[in-house]
Amino acid sequence: MSAALGPERTFRCILALCSSYFGVSQAEILGRGRTLRQQAARATAMHLTRKHCVWSHADIGQAFDGRDETGVGRILASMRRTAESQSEAARRLARVESELLRLTGERSAA
Repeated sequence: MSAALGPERTFRCILALCSSYFGVSQAEILGRGRTLRQQAARATAMHLTRKHCVWSHADIGQAFDGRDETGVGRILASMRRTAESQSEAARRLARVESELLRLTGERSAA
């Protein structure tokens, strides 16, 4: 977690970055829209929230339109599989995360 910002501010930063990067609104990321861009932005934001805010699946679900823990777990597992099997998805995730680390002053664990 970013010690400089705290989890709530880090979450807001994640939303802003994903919104800008994917060209969707923050409301679309938090909502239930199913376009490919909305889903990619949402999965990326959930992944980064889990990693950098260290929130539980229940906490993430609550922030993302009241989704249940199982749904959050499925989205996170799908994001991991996609990032492992598709180099473009992995590069996209790395670019957004790199910008997050730059903005928060957090150091990469890698």
